[in-house]
Amino acid sequence: AAPLAGTVGEGFASLGPKTAGDRVLLVEGARYDSAFDHAAYVALLCSHMDAACAAADANRVVVVVDCRPCRGWPSPAGWSFLPLLRAILGTAPDCYPERLRTVVVFPVPYWAAMIMNTVTALLDPVTRDKIALVAGDTDVDTPCPAGVWDHVAADALPPRARCRRPP
Repeated sequence: AAPLAGTVGEGFASLGPKTAGDRVLLVEGARYDSAFDHAAYVALLCSHMDAACAAADANRVVVVVDCRPCRGWPSPAGWSFLPLLRAILGTAPDCYPERLRTVVVFPVPYWAAMIMNTVTALLDPVTRDKIALVAGDTDVDTPCPAGVWDHVAADALPPRARCRRPP
């Protein structure tokens, strides 16, 4: 249980407010380890969503999924996330209706953007408009692509996420 808590727990961070009272939830996708149960990741995500938006307030959440690799992290291939995404999509919409402002995923290579554009075309327009894919360099220790700042204020991300550094 201890490795799961460290591996999963460090991949999420509830951050300060963005404009209009939104909360930002950073998910460091390169920390994802497919050897662990998807339910544990979903439970942790829900825990952070609960912390980010209390039932009595109207705050919405911007989920920022930073997929840049870092030395020592599992950094799985993109298709490894599909079972986890299915698990999240099977739980989160019912638990947090209308709480999601947007999901910003970066950096997305060209080939992945083509696949995601095909997949998102099948979604209803309201859901599709909540997904932002930002192209960028996928090398270790690269800064956030500039397009991220179109969706989230720079000061809403911790310094370590603005420019990836070795652990």
